[in-house]
Amino acid sequence: MFPNRETVSGAKPGRHVRKGDCMGFDIREFEPIDEECRAWLAVGAAYVPDRPPDTLAHFRARLATGSKDRFPHLFVATMDTKVVGCGQVYKPTWIGIQDCMTYDFMLYPALENLMVGGQAIHSLVEAYVLKQIEGLEVGVLSLKVRDDRPVRVDWLEANGYVCLQRDLNSALDVQGFDFDPWVGRIQAAEEAGFAFHNLPSLMQNDPKWCFKLHRAWLEVDTDVPRPYGPPSITEADFDTMLRKSGASPDTWMIAVDRTESNEAEGCGPYAAFTAANRIPGTPTVWDIRLTGVRRAWRRRGLAIALKLKSIEQARREGATMIVTGNEERNPMLAINQRLGFVPKVTILQYEKRLVVS
Repeated sequence: MFPNRETVSGAKPGRHVRKGDCMGFDIREFEPIDEECRAWLAVGAAYVPDRPPDTLAHFRARLATGSKDRFPHLFVATMDTKVVGCGQVYKPTWIGIQDCMTYDFMLYPALENLMVGGQAIHSLVEAYVLKQIEGLEVGVLSLKVRDDRPVRVDWLEANGYVCLQRDLNSALDVQGFDFDPWVGRIQAAEEAGFAFHNLPSLMQNDPKWCFKLHRAWLEVDTDVPRPYGPPSITEADFDTMLRKSGASPDTWMIAVDRTESNEAEGCGPYAAFTAANRIPGTPTVWDIRLTGVRRAWRRRGLAIALKLKSIEQARREGATMIVTGNEERNPMLAINQRLGFVPKVTILQYEKRLVVS
């Protein structure tokens, strides 16, 4: 299916290969035409086999709505003009430092140990990325990689990258979930004074919903284990995030403490939430972005009850799978494992300190 990696001739990153070169290799800017979009999606499906493949319509929507202030630059790697890898360079929103840029690179797994002109393909990709951010004030280059790509992991560790975080991705079979061992857990939380609402219900009935959910989000996000502090997000940006195309606020579940209802808090403070979203193009698969219980309400069984309410809703609406990722030190990982989430792959976050001239 692919050219023999021992006979591929080299080319400088970002420059086209001469016609006379056999098995020409190139890294160039992505062209947003249908053929190239489909090639990108094919590489993505091969590189991430444990997640539902993206759709052309959703991919095109992402291209149209991508945040320009994040400096997104999309690129592809080709062999004899066939797209075999694809990636992007951008400013990450999940890292709370200003001088960081990150890049993603997906590649057909069979080509992970490809050598081009005596250099590893990952060396050429890094050189291309560094060229794109040349002139910017960048002190840290980061990327994430699957732990089932040992060739790339070895290359990273041999080339100055340090692993800072390990996130375990796991999945739950919604239709096969057994509620029997958990009978009474939701009822106990409700009898203790908590009410569970999806987000549209609160949007309609609580005038302060955005302020309260934003406050809960910031507190929970601050406690998520990560190498750096969480990125800041204003209430206005948080509201925009919830209303943008592709978001599904009806799959968000919030636990409200009714025992503290008063004029200031309205229906009560938001004690916990789980932010699940339908995967665009595959609405039967839900992806949990963040789940947490605020500090003042921990150790009351809320996390389990909240997860159970979310699973109930997912099953009722025909979902087949819930997927999520948890840092290996995150207490939510143990809760998910108790509920039956099955480990799939570990995502490693690496960074490299750059010499700023």
